[in-house]
Amino acid sequence: MTVFPADNRLEIRILTDADTGMWDDYVDSNVEARYSHLVAYRRVLQDVYRFQPHYTALFLDGRVKGILPAFVVGLPWARKCISVPFSQFGGPIIDILEEGMPQVVERMAAEAVVGTKSRRIEMRGLVEGIPSLQGAIISTTRTYDYAVLDLDVSESELFSGRFEHSVRKAIHKAEREDVSSVEDSTSSCIERYFYPLYLRTMKRLGTPPHPIDFFLSLRYHFADRMKIFWAVYRGKYVSGLLGISTAKRVNILYIVSDERFRDVRPNDVVHWAYIQWARRNGYRCFDFGVARYDGQRQFKRKWGTTFHPYRILRFDERGVKEFPGKASSHKLLVDIWKYMVPLKATAVLGKHLRRIYAQ
Repeated sequence: MTVFPADNRLEIRILTDADTGMWDDYVDSNVEARYSHLVAYRRVLQDVYRFQPHYTALFLDGRVKGILPAFVVGLPWARKCISVPFSQFGGPIIDILEEGMPQVVERMAAEAVVGTKSRRIEMRGLVEGIPSLQGAIISTTRTYDYAVLDLDVSESELFSGRFEHSVRKAIHKAEREDVSSVEDSTSSCIERYFYPLYLRTMKRLGTPPHPIDFFLSLRYHFADRMKIFWAVYRGKYVSGLLGISTAKRVNILYIVSDERFRDVRPNDVVHWAYIQWARRNGYRCFDFGVARYDGQRQFKRKWGTTFHPYRILRFDERGVKEFPGKASSHKLLVDIWKYMVPLKATAVLGKHLRRIYAQ
């Protein structure tokens, strides 16, 4: 536990079992928090990948005022912390915006590095939500965008006023083709429908997949927070959209689809079904996630989203700095995975690769 000399009411300490309720209450109270900040995500990564968690919380008068979840990953000779693995978000969230708070984030990051004997910590996203850190830290970091649809208007206004014509046209076409939607996130559905489509989708993308245990663990630990909306065509589940919610935000994580039925626009159907559900259940925003290339930006923009900055920070003993981009060999590795690794082998190899690289 660290107590700040200037104010002995302010302390940083490691999350204990007794604090998990306060931690999750804090996440649910903050519109900028994501599913990956919840304690359930910690349990998933412990269960499936055996990552060592290092969760620190900032307390003021016994109440949580900031959090930094992290995990120790990598090979023994190259240990590092990530906040958090397999997510575009997970970095620090802090409510206190007084002068000197940039040092609070650095203190929490430093404690994670020292406490886990790691070389550095990578913090993904959300720092832009802390005004006192502007210029002090984030001016030296790599910036991306994420897309959010505000759910502050009626469904008819969303459909007619915010969605582009291409979305409306796609949904009308799906209706004419008798494509329907259903929510089904049971374990049996994950095993029978979602995971086989997921393996094929990830192979098309050239990306190592998670094992099926990852999705079953998400279902178990997040329970009703996790939803999968499906497009059903001629009695088949042809597209699925998986998301997880906090109290204020729906985050979509994975889209899987059968490419043979792309022309009946099932991906548009599942997005619209999930958006309708989110709005009807009182969520404030529908988070499409990070847009890293033009195709992603175009798809997410057509839903009437707004784009916000998303940043990756790296902290080591020399302070916070820019996170390096992907190596030039990345495209070669993607092509090898897409064209040379058999589909059945991807499920076996994916877990081992993800455990080592934890991206």
